[in-house]
Amino acid sequence: MGNPYPLVTKGLYLDNQRPVDTWLTNNPRHPSAPAVRASIAAVPQARWSGGGDVTQWIKDYVSAASAAKQLPVITQYALPERDLGGYAAGGAAGFAEYQQDVEILARAIGSAPAALILEPDGLIHLPGLAPLGQVERYSLLCYAIARFARLCPQTATYLDVGEAPDQDPATIALALVRAGVASARGFAINTSNFSNLETCNAYATVIRQLLQARYGVLGVRYVVDTSRNGAGRPSPAYIAAHPSDWWCNPVGARLGQRPRIIIDATTGCDALLWIKAPGVSDGPTGVVPGIDNGIFDPRLAVALINGR
Repeated sequence: MGNPYPLVTKGLYLDNQRPVDTWLTNNPRHPSAPAVRASIAAVPQARWSGGGDVTQWIKDYVSAASAAKQLPVITQYALPERDLGGYAAGGAAGFAEYQQDVEILARAIGSAPAALILEPDGLIHLPGLAPLGQVERYSLLCYAIARFARLCPQTATYLDVGEAPDQDPATIALALVRAGVASARGFAINTSNFSNLETCNAYATVIRQLLQARYGVLGVRYVVDTSRNGAGRPSPAYIAAHPSDWWCNPVGARLGQRPRIIIDATTGCDALLWIKAPGVSDGPTGVVPGIDNGIFDPRLAVALINGR
């Protein structure tokens, strides 16, 4: 398991090749541009890889970060049956293609320092797969963790565990073990979600205790996505009114704490990160309807800045 932190003495890497940067370049005089530039574009965020030949942009990204002595954050989101056919459906066509995606990404990162968020939704959607699909998913996650550990000695890999209130910690702890977390740096909480930091830290503590007490897995670390958790989880009334898509660009969500490296020996938290890119849509519902998944829209960005 890699530990890039001693090598990144100047914090998290801020690049300018994100959707928000493209929008600002194309709309420099838009009324929302100053707020978006100051509150979102000026903040380091993860770059997402959905598989395929990502070699050149990953090499450019991690090389620039390494030269700046800063930590780049990459999210790998390419599993077969990604999002179980939801708004973010896609991913590799099968076992062999996913293995190839992992190899391409791992070799592109190489020995550069990096943090890798591995497969949002990968564990929490397991119950929606057929038994054979669950076995395959565990196998692919184990494969990915092993290959990143082998080929990327300075990469800290964190396996995603979803949003705290929705997941039984004992179930997640067992899933982490079966997915090979002992060979990773740890796990990521709250990716693209909304739980407040106190809830996330408490949940992480329980998981770490379970991993140690039940499975003898020691020293597991974690990171928290704070990109949209400034207002906490939507209210029970909002969730009840939007039972199937309350998580999709919800009304009232707000930017959370700015990302930073922590390396807390007591809690086990390595960093607060903006894994989800604020202003990039979850799908076509919510506070600004009609925006497809993965599209940056300044109205979504401003809603997160203002918290309404």
